[in-house]
Amino acid sequence: MSYMMYRETTLGKALTETLNEFVEENLISRSLAAKTLAIFDKNINKALAYKVKNKISSHMMIGKRQA
Repeated sequence: MSYMMYRETTLGKALTETLNEFVEENLISRSLAAKTLAIFDKNINKALAYKVKNKISSHMMIGKRQA
């Protein structure tokens, strides 16, 4: 999955560490940890794509006002 690159961010690493601790302490199962990371991968990609899209739109609107 190409979204997995976000796991190397500070947020992704913190989530992975926390989930691993929960698994080691038998607070959650490995499958739940894996599902949680998959949801993180999917949603971080959506959130960043949305932010970039909004930033591009706002820059385009500002550019039109200056013309």
